[in-house]
Amino acid sequence: MIPENSPSAAARLSGASGPPEAGRRPVVGVSLKLYFGLAATRTWLADVAALKGALAELPRPVDLFVLPSFPALADARELLAGTGVAYGAQDVHWAESGAWTGEVSAGMLAEAGARYVEVGHAERRRHFGETDATVAAKTGAAVRAGLVPVICAGERHDNGRAQAVEETLIQVRAALGGAGPDSEVIVAYEPVWAIGAREPAPAPHIRTVASAVRTCLRDHGVRGRIVYGGTAGPGTFGRLAGSVDGLFLGRRAHDTAGLRQVLEEVAAPPCPPRFPSAPREFTVQDTYRIALGADDAATAMKDTMAAYLTERGHRVTDLSAADGEDYPDVAERVARSVARGEHERAVLVCGTGIGMAIAANKVPGIRAAQIPDSYSAERARKSNDAQIACFGSRTMGVEAALVCLEHWLVSDFAGGGSAPKVEKIKQVESRNLTSPGLPAV
Repeated sequence: MIPENSPSAAARLSGASGPPEAGRRPVVGVSLKLYFGLAATRTWLADVAALKGALAELPRPVDLFVLPSFPALADARELLAGTGVAYGAQDVHWAESGAWTGEVSAGMLAEAGARYVEVGHAERRRHFGETDATVAAKTGAAVRAGLVPVICAGERHDNGRAQAVEETLIQVRAALGGAGPDSEVIVAYEPVWAIGAREPAPAPHIRTVASAVRTCLRDHGVRGRIVYGGTAGPGTFGRLAGSVDGLFLGRRAHDTAGLRQVLEEVAAPPCPPRFPSAPREFTVQDTYRIALGADDAATAMKDTMAAYLTERGHRVTDLSAADGEDYPDVAERVARSVARGEHERAVLVCGTGIGMAIAANKVPGIRAAQIPDSYSAERARKSNDAQIACFGSRTMGVEAALVCLEHWLVSDFAGGGSAPKVEKIKQVESRNLTSPGLPAV
């Protein structure tokens, strides 16, 4: 039975990786599982230690950690000393001490010099019956001892992105229940069906789940990074478009030449986003005068959209938040510029896009739509003649947002049966703006 509150070991400060919104230091981890004996593990650790020079020459720092079997922790301490490579364990017990035959506490791992510990791997769930409650208890023990838990999570079967997000978030939220605010954690997204497969999960699949996990980490107030595991190796990181902070490797790191290649890929300076092509079924006919606005939570997405729109030939004016302003101020300023005819269209970005849409729609003559997907983006124009598209920086990835933005830009109001409905919207607006005695809302 898992105790609700295991006694804590003396905690030591965990290394900060910055708040979730800040630039996160890239990270690469390797779990050796039970593939090597003790002599082979020592040889491999020596080869990793020899990467010290390569690590120092990377264009930006990368945190590298390795997780050998318990008996090899002393070897890791000896062989990795002074290299900058951290080490840890593949499992931990939730109790600090007591009658737990064969178990190892988080405090003992910390005494052994460990920095990281893996919890919740699918193999431990499958073979040893570990549950979400077990993983939460182990996460809490790790955090209290000053270790960084590497929380493994992922769906069992390939049943689409929506199911993957739902199943993964259940596991992540449960594990984070054991970690207090401002704890440092790493979430290793490992779809079970991709572990040991010939290829990793498709990049769009990984990006979708990673975006949802990122939002979950923000909501819990932890300092979190995300790595992808599941047949990860050379070439994997570059396809993930900045959606993860690194990789969690297995057998593909047994050859340290491959590990070095991964480190170089992860350390490469971020490239400007590769903008999607216009949807094939559409042809861009016009460029527009576009007002762009965002609050402080969405600056990065807004800047990417500005570059994208400029590259497409649109004339962009940034009307984002000044000091002391919040999203209603931005939304009103942008919406008024459209209502006055200064801009033909506008794009607003905040955490969800919902608040911006609500505020913009208070300006007479404005139809602002929150855009969650490409179909909604197209219908916002074709059916509703929406002049303003509102996006959520915490509800969708940048690449998905750009695809939706393109659908919205190249769609025109269809008229026909939609025209009377839009006219009725205008009449509703006119009646309620001019009718006296309405209660304030």
